[in-house]
Amino acid sequence: MALSVLIVDDSEPVVLVLKHILAASGFNVVGSAGTCEEALQKALALQPDVITLDTILPDELGVDLIKRFNTEGVRSKVIFISGTGSDDIVKKAMDNGAVDYILKPIQTEVLVSALNKLQKNN
Repeated sequence: MALSVLIVDDSEPVVLVLKHILAASGFNVVGSAGTCEEALQKALALQPDVITLDTILPDELGVDLIKRFNTEGVRSKVIFISGTGSDDIVKKAMDNGAVDYILKPIQTEVLVSALNKLQKNN
């Protein structure tokens, strides 16, 4: 069964690219969100297998949102997708439960590989 994925990014072009990549690769995109508040509500309602999460959103940082996911009962695996590969941000993301960290511009094979790895372990 295909993994369900919630895309969290405030850039509509990035969301469209991710939707295309994921759908073409056989994953089930269950929704998208552009803010942390919207992402939290959708994550709680949909309980997707995976959430792709931008590190910087208009209302909060992705690393702060993943902490909220943990306290609010969101059990989805989180893959951070970011334009910055700062060691500090990567470390914070992984320390707070992210399962992977992918840099923008997104390379299809890297994203699909990360999701396939999660699907095998699911």
